[in-house]
Amino acid sequence: MNATLPPTLRSLTKLSQWFSAHGGWIHPALTFGHSPLYSCRGIVSTEDIPTTESAFGKQAVILLPTALEVTDAVANDGLSGRLSSSSLQALQANGWLLATFLAFERRRSASFWQPYLETIPARPSAGWSLRTQDAAHALRQLGSLGQGCKAHIKARHKQYDMAAQKHARQFGKALGLNASDLLWGLGTVHSRAYVGQDAHRMFPMIDLCNHSQHAANVEG
Repeated sequence: MNATLPPTLRSLTKLSQWFSAHGGWIHPALTFGHSPLYSCRGIVSTEDIPTTESAFGKQAVILLPTALEVTDAVANDGLSGRLSSSSLQALQANGWLLATFLAFERRRSASFWQPYLETIPARPSAGWSLRTQDAAHALRQLGSLGQGCKAHIKARHKQYDMAAQKHARQFGKALGLNASDLLWGLGTVHSRAYVGQDAHRMFPMIDLCNHSQHAANVEG
């Protein structure tokens, strides 16, 4: 690995190697972009990718093996030997189960998921988890859509902070986690996970395809 690369790009290169080693595939036109000025990084295309038919229907740009999906089921299996069934059940709501698993795996240097977790920011971009000044900036960017959201963000942060404190008291010692760890996990889930049929799923590499409300739409 090239030691002259910025730390962020080194971690993304490590992620790419891990992804490919476990059966993932990325279109050759895709690469990692990084802007130190704006602390922005993600997958970008170096050329137009036509939506021609292929063996996968539309032209595939990223193929993610099921084994690399981070789901509630994966979290339940990963924590079942450390937490009671009643504790696991109590974590089902609002993404806490997956959040706890992510926080626990983040603390384990030998975690299978470490190359992925290393690319996740220390401060997730979920609205309620943003610092006050960052939240204010985000709301200004939304214009009229952001009106009335400040109080909602504050209330959500208070709600999740109280829940994190409670969970940390209940099983934090067993997992080596504190409330801050759990809040990081929840912010990560809320900013990156897809939710369907009451289940949370995270897709390594795919969640680096950043989007913007002002960006042009793509087909596929």
